[in-house]
Amino acid sequence: HDALPISVWERVNKLTFEMIFTKAKDIVSNADVSSIQEDFIFQFHITGAGAGFFYVEKKGEILSIRPCANRRWDALITCSTETLEKLMKGKLDPVVAFALRKIKVEGNMKKLLRLKQLLK
Repeated sequence: HDALPISVWERVNKLTFEMIFTKAKDIVSNADVSSIQEDFIFQFHITGAGAGFFYVEKKGEILSIRPCANRRWDALITCSTETLEKLMKGKLDPVVAFALRKIKVEGNMKKLLRLKQLLK
């Protein structure tokens, strides 16, 4: 990896983040939040290949996603690209991921349990 110019790695990283964000956006656009009463902001910090930030916000009946950081989060979820992909594909339960230390979580754990509902 040291042999390639930085710009090549930046392009690969950006492409990978764009793919991850697109998949997350698809999940969010199909999620049913009608049974979730409280509002929340989940900030995701992706590490490794495809590193970046995005957040998912539920406000009223609207669930949205943005490819940037938000400082007003209820929960900050830090994980690798690989772990996030498994979560999004339903191959890894968020509670199990936390127990196995595949994800690091800061903030409101009660609200974070709503993440499991979003990934159904």
